[in-house]
Amino acid sequence: MIKNKRLIAMLCTLALMMLCVAPALGMPNTVKVEQANGQIIEYSINAAIANAKLLADMNAKLAAAFEAGKKIVGVTSDNKVVDVAAGLSAASYTTYENGVAAGTIAQGTNLVADKVAELVGGEVVYNDPPVTVAVTAISATAAKGVVEVTAAGTNAAALQAAITPASTVVLKTGDVYTVTIANAAYGTTYTLAFGTGFSLASGVSPAVSWTETVGATGNYTITTVTQFSSDFGVTVTNFADAQYFAVYKNGSIIGAVTAITGKVRSLPAMFSDAAALQVKFFSDAAGATQVGTATCANNVLTITLPAAPTGTYSVTTVTQFSSDFGVAVTNLDAATYFAVYKNGSIIGSVTAINGKVRSLPAMFSDASALTIKFFSDAAGTTLVDTATCAGGTLTF
Repeated sequence: MIKNKRLIAMLCTLALMMLCVAPALGMPNTVKVEQANGQIIEYSINAAIANAKLLADMNAKLAAAFEAGKKIVGVTSDNKVVDVAAGLSAASYTTYENGVAAGTIAQGTNLVADKVAELVGGEVVYNDPPVTVAVTAISATAAKGVVEVTAAGTNAAALQAAITPASTVVLKTGDVYTVTIANAAYGTTYTLAFGTGFSLASGVSPAVSWTETVGATGNYTITTVTQFSSDFGVTVTNFADAQYFAVYKNGSIIGAVTAITGKVRSLPAMFSDAAALQVKFFSDAAGATQVGTATCANNVLTITLPAAPTGTYSVTTVTQFSSDFGVAVTNLDAATYFAVYKNGSIIGSVTAINGKVRSLPAMFSDASALTIKFFSDAAGTTLVDTATCAGGTLTF
């Protein structure tokens, strides 16, 4: 057991130094200390440094924990953990005397706080830790920059305020939120981080990215099944959006929309003239969102991707106190509804693509604060694309 008060003070100073000089793991903002009874007390490092009484309380807990061989960890905002107890054990009395923060600074295992030490009315109190919202799923959608995040017990505004990089958030359904990362680019990996009040569930990866569909190629096969039936199948590369396909002959569908790995079965005569066939690719089983078209010749699919969407917007004065916001888009057939957002909050409601959103003129005065979202449904649950506004032009 440590008797030397000077050594205890040095241990506490060294612990703080270890917490503040661990660049490889990031800067911890909290320290968690195990007590003799197994209870874990959490301290804010900045709060402790700023208040002598809270610092003294933390130092006492650090010294007692080290003497008893208990756990001490520092935790960064993204849950990297500095094993302070191991670092103290690896250091020597000489390093304390010389004021050098030697010892091992290593990744540790996080601890769940039972109490949080805080200063209330000039006295140190131990409160229950705040309830955190667990983010239990993160998945990138097919649309560039659009992510679905699952988190129970929160709302769109709170999630938007907590998430980085800067994003707009709307409720999709239940506990699932649609998160749109501002100015997302193909080929870039974005790591979502969540602020105070949120935690990432174990096993959930915060990294998302999108790959642009370039140079889609494909082949088709026609396989005889019986004298009266044949199967038509396709294989495609560089075409991740194509999850379903359908075969058309002279403009009429043969069979139904089919999974990309499936087969369309019909009479052999239906597939006999390749020049009369057309293959359409979709991202959904209903065939609502077409992502490409192909012609057939010599078992090769010549794939044509849809042209990039373009569009304009207009703001029309109705009265001194109201203006109408409208859009006109091309190459975005799946978008039958739109909504206008200002700094992440919807103005009015989801509106038919040929309709107008009416509000106060000031709501539309700053184009840089506006985001337009396009949907395939009136409820605004299926996002098709997103655009920003500048000079009357929509940029997708």
